[in-house]
Amino acid sequence: MKLPYQKILRVGGYSALAFFILFFLFRNSILNFYLTKKLQTYEARFQTRIEVSNAKFSGLTGVLFQHITLAPSAKDTLLHIDSVYCSVRIMPLLLGKLRFGNLEISNTKAHLIKKASRNNFSFLMKKGREQKQDTIPVNLDYILLAEQVVNTVFDAIPASVNFKNNRIQLENDSLNLLVTIPQLEVKNHVLKHSDIANGGE
Repeated sequence: MKLPYQKILRVGGYSALAFFILFFLFRNSILNFYLTKKLQTYEARFQTRIEVSNAKFSGLTGVLFQHITLAPSAKDTLLHIDSVYCSVRIMPLLLGKLRFGNLEISNTKAHLIKKASRNNFSFLMKKGREQKQDTIPVNLDYILLAEQVVNTVFDAIPASVNFKNNRIQLENDSLNLLVTIPQLEVKNHVLKHSDIANGGE
């Protein structure tokens, strides 16, 4: 015997409501589960340490990540970010994919080191380039790194991003350059920035 049409709709509606209630009750657990899986994948692939001290939903669809650290194994820290606040698209998250709306990134510190005895960013290079690493000039290393980072970032970021208090230090045997960018904004894929200060030797 077929169920009446209205009863089918009612059962479907209650089921959907129960599903979303359960999701909001356990959304922090779901977020941390997928985040941990993603971090483990990158750590195994690049032999590096990635730490996020706290990740939680804030409001309806906002997510706050705090104290993010990226460092290759047994080497100097490459990147530290105090906090990242973003809006998350719910449906991709339910499918196991993390997709962002707007991003606000505060207090970014990047320290790139390329010396004869120390190197903390070569793990980001593609495997095919790693064997040629010793013969690649330092300035080309930075170009390749910047190209890969830019491609990765602009493929992943949403249309609106706001970076506050950015500090980038480049260091090798003959160079120690510090660049400070108080604010960097990407809106509709157009880059805007405040005055850039640099110093070094």
